[in-house]
Amino acid sequence: MLLLLCSLPLLAQQAALPQHPQYQCPQGQSDHYCQSFTDSAAGLSLLATPEAATGQPNGTLNLNLTRQTLGYKAGRIGGKVLSIDTDALKSFDSNDFFYEALVRPFANSTTDRHTFFLTMQVAGQQLHYAAGFKVSTSIYSSGLELTTLQNNQVEVLQQAPAPIVLGAQDDIDGQWYLLRVERRQGNLKLFLNSQLMLTDDTIGNADIEQLGIWSFNRSFELDYLRVGKSAITTPYINLQQAENQPLTGYQYEQSAQIEWQVTGADDSDIELVNLTPQRVALRQQPGKFTVDYLQPGSASVLLRSKSQPHIFKQLHISVLPALSFPAKTDQAVLTDIHPAVNTTVPADTLLRVNLKRLFNIGGSGAVRIYQLLTDNNRVLVDEIRVKAETDTFGSISANKLRSINRDMLWRDGTTLVIKPHSHALQSDTRYQVVIAADTVNFIDSNTQFAGIGIDANWSFSTTAVPVARPVMQVAADGAADFNTVQGALNFVMNAVDGAAVETIRLAAGIYHEPLYLFATKNLTIEGAGAELSHIQFTNYDSLNSGLGRGVDLVAGHTAGGRSLFLIEDVGQLTLKQLRFTNLHQRKQGVRNQAETVYFNSSGKLLAVNSHFISEQDTLMLKGSSYFYRCLIAGNVDFIWGQNYLSLFEQNEIRSVGNSVKQPDAEFVDGSYILQARTISADAPGFIFINNRFTSYPGPTGNRIRPGSTFLARSAGRPAYFDQVLLLNNQLGPHIAPQGWAGPANNEPVANPAIPNTNSGWREFGSADFQGKPLDLSKRQYGIELSAEQLPYQDSKAVLQQHWPDFNPEWLYSKQSQN
Repeated sequence: MLLLLCSLPLLAQQAALPQHPQYQCPQGQSDHYCQSFTDSAAGLSLLATPEAATGQPNGTLNLNLTRQTLGYKAGRIGGKVLSIDTDALKSFDSNDFFYEALVRPFANSTTDRHTFFLTMQVAGQQLHYAAGFKVSTSIYSSGLELTTLQNNQVEVLQQAPAPIVLGAQDDIDGQWYLLRVERRQGNLKLFLNSQLMLTDDTIGNADIEQLGIWSFNRSFELDYLRVGKSAITTPYINLQQAENQPLTGYQYEQSAQIEWQVTGADDSDIELVNLTPQRVALRQQPGKFTVDYLQPGSASVLLRSKSQPHIFKQLHISVLPALSFPAKTDQAVLTDIHPAVNTTVPADTLLRVNLKRLFNIGGSGAVRIYQLLTDNNRVLVDEIRVKAETDTFGSISANKLRSINRDMLWRDGTTLVIKPHSHALQSDTRYQVVIAADTVNFIDSNTQFAGIGIDANWSFSTTAVPVARPVMQVAADGAADFNTVQGALNFVMNAVDGAAVETIRLAAGIYHEPLYLFATKNLTIEGAGAELSHIQFTNYDSLNSGLGRGVDLVAGHTAGGRSLFLIEDVGQLTLKQLRFTNLHQRKQGVRNQAETVYFNSSGKLLAVNSHFISEQDTLMLKGSSYFYRCLIAGNVDFIWGQNYLSLFEQNEIRSVGNSVKQPDAEFVDGSYILQARTISADAPGFIFINNRFTSYPGPTGNRIRPGSTFLARSAGRPAYFDQVLLLNNQLGPHIAPQGWAGPANNEPVANPAIPNTNSGWREFGSADFQGKPLDLSKRQYGIELSAEQLPYQDSKAVLQQHWPDFNPEWLYSKQSQN
């Protein structure tokens, strides 16, 4: 099919921005096919449309003549989005060819596998061989795949990790990748940026009749498609993965040295191209270069092959406004600072400056911390910027670190709070702090913040490394072993004698921080009370996508996920008399999943007399857990997980009003409390005994309409089991008479679809708040058990069977003493 230009949506002309060079197919080429989108998309059949038929991809394809690219914005349904017309392929030999594309994947909000494949359809069959990448929001879960596709089912033949970077949604940043698959007789080879990554011989002697592109919900932009004949040799440019992270610096300063190498070509074939000479200047030496930052704004540099200009690596650069520090500091600023001049504090201290008037964090500026050496010289050890910051913390000894995007400067009333990067400050060391002008902007004032300069001598020392004891103390005011909870957790994970610590005890106070714990055996974190020791932080999926994990970090990239507290591979952890609040408020256009705790472990979690408060996905639980006399609050799937056992006893399970839908309304519909994804049909799953299921106004004050909250909905996946048992609970009037959500509510069928005494959605002894038995005659998708059918009579029976090394009397006796 010849695609006419008018059949494609055209994007409006965009302002000139730093971008890749526009590749053009050579005149008189001998390729089977080449399309560089200079004036059309001729030779392609475009299959994805917003109004696609059922089962067909419903994304949007756009031809951009200004950029000379073809873009695809994914919809909810993925599949084969385009194909090369067979009559456009000249002299095609399906046993000996290469098929390549210059492609830029970018972010989108759809779910599923997020893959981009170059496809090869077997003649006379619906079977496709495919080569491409799986691109997640984190480079740590991205990779390359050789697969087969049939009826939208993927069978992976070969795979390898690769740090594929996404551009921003609806933007033109990100990284371009040269993706090439070669068919040589009975072998497939997959190349990324000219580097051989995967091979497979499964294709055998299959005859290929059509080439195309398949996307499982991954948006992308194409610069060109090419199908060639003979084997080719192309240079591989190695920029040491510097292209996988934006380079950021301040006007009038210079970058560190950036090194590069090339294989498959001489160094002389590679040219360094400055696309934005008005913003940066380059200083080039053999195999390396540095960048001088000239003017604020976005800039771009290429390392490009002269002989094959479609082969390049691109370095994105952000030039920030120059920093300015006062020659003479207003001493009044130093009258209320922490640490005070020449004092000694824990190495995990937070810095504070009370500016005594309201302010906002500025659009530019930074805080710099220098180590003071014995010869009176200084060395920069940390720089905290006002925007686009990340922090990395965890187990250095095990190389398991959590990294997240977060603010490192924030306002607490009239106080500027400064969080040094984790592990930046060392024990028993002397430091000095300076703050650039414009780091904050005063509200309703003609006075500008001029900063704190070297002359102010804001210097302090850090204490020696604490000695490990069974009980270690944390206090927000610094009068303890640690200033922060994470400082104490870092000590337990990294200290040689960290295992000697049995309890981390928090004084009353607010601890504004995310947390990470890895590979401890037995640890208790204990507060002064759920209303006194409060751990809070704002985190959510659009800020830090995915559940997250600890990784060996690649500079500039995060993988720490959206929870407040990420817990991995622990033996047993006890949380006692604490309050955890994920401060994120749900809003339109944002992925709102925001756990307080993600328990990513096959071990055990015990939570006692504690509060866990969020709006969506409050608790994500794996392994085994026991929540006793706690408050768990949220409004969408706020208790869920791929668990073995999660036992809830004598808790308040609080559904709160939805802050997204009709935030100003007095009443809004409720949502779902549970989404069980229990790991097997014979695992006990989620068990609730003697809890109160309540409702409460949400963040905007709206209340839940009576009868509109469902106990659970299913994930609708055969690998997960909807194992939920409710035993003698009190349910508020917000719970729907139907109880469980299913196909009548446009939700998936549960697994198992028909519950029985030991599996599925089950209920016994449900009553109202006065203890009156509820009428369960309108329940759907779940069953009401009789007393004789109960698999357990009480929590002691559950624990004896599934947590045999835990003695309930120990817990109950402890509670009676509190």
